[in-house]
Amino acid sequence: MFVSIVKEAFYSQVKKKYFFTWIGLFVLFLILAQFFSKMSFGEEQVVLKSLGGGFIRLFVLVFSLFSAQNLLKDPIETQSCGFWLAKDVGRWKYMLARIMGFQFLNIVILFLFSSVWLVLLGKNTFDFSFLLVCLGLYLEAFVLFCWVLLFSLFVSNAFLPILGVSFFIIGHWVHSLSGLMSQGMGKIWSEVLGVIIPSLHRLNWTGYFINDVWLPSSFYFMTVVYSLLWVLVFLIATYVVFRKVDI
Repeated sequence: MFVSIVKEAFYSQVKKKYFFTWIGLFVLFLILAQFFSKMSFGEEQVVLKSLGGGFIRLFVLVFSLFSAQNLLKDPIETQSCGFWLAKDVGRWKYMLARIMGFQFLNIVILFLFSSVWLVLLGKNTFDFSFLLVCLGLYLEAFVLFCWVLLFSLFVSNAFLPILGVSFFIIGHWVHSLSGLMSQGMGKIWSEVLGVIIPSLHRLNWTGYFINDVWLPSSFYFMTVVYSLLWVLVFLIATYVVFRKVDI
C-alpha cells in the first residue's frame, strides 16, 4: 500500500495540465542560455554555468513551492486520503509516501535538466563539483518544500507563495543579519531568526562551481546534515499538525 501511495503522488503531479508545459519551457530556457552565453561579453563557459544553474534552480524551487501547497491539502479536501487511512495506513506513513512520490519526481526532473545543462557545458565539465551543485539545488528545494508543506495545512493557498518567497529571502540573508544588527533588539531578532529559519545560503554551491572553487569535504558533509535536520524538524511539525486534521 505504501508503494501505491507513492505512485499516486507521483502521477498526480505528472497529470497536472501545466507540468509538461513547464518542463518544455525550462528546457528551452536552458538551450537559450547557450545562445545568451555566446552573445555575452563575458567568458562563455562561466556565463553558461551561471545561467544554466540559475534556470534549474528557479524551476526546482518554484515547482517545489507550488506542489507542496496541494500535496496534502488536496487529499484532505477531497477526502481521498480517507481511503488509505481506512486500510490501517498510519498518517505518518501516508504523509511520507506522498512526500516520497513528489521527491522522486523532483529527482527525475533535476536529473533531466542537469543532463541538458551538462551537454551544453561539454563532457569535460562533469566532475564531483557538478554533482555537488545538483545536490545543493535539490536540498535547497527540499527544505523549502517542507516549509511550505507545513503551512499548507492551515494557511490559504493565496498566502503560501508569499510565505515561501519570504522564507527563501530570509534564509539567504539570515547569516548576514547578525553582522548588520549587532546591538539591541536588532541583535535579538537576528538570533531568533537564526534559530527558526535555516541558512539557505549554505546550500547555494553554484558559485563555487562557476568559479572552480573547491571547499573542504567536511563543509559539504556538515551542510547536508544541517539541511536534513531541518527537513526532519519540518516533517515532524507537519505530522503533528496533520494528526489534528479532521478527515
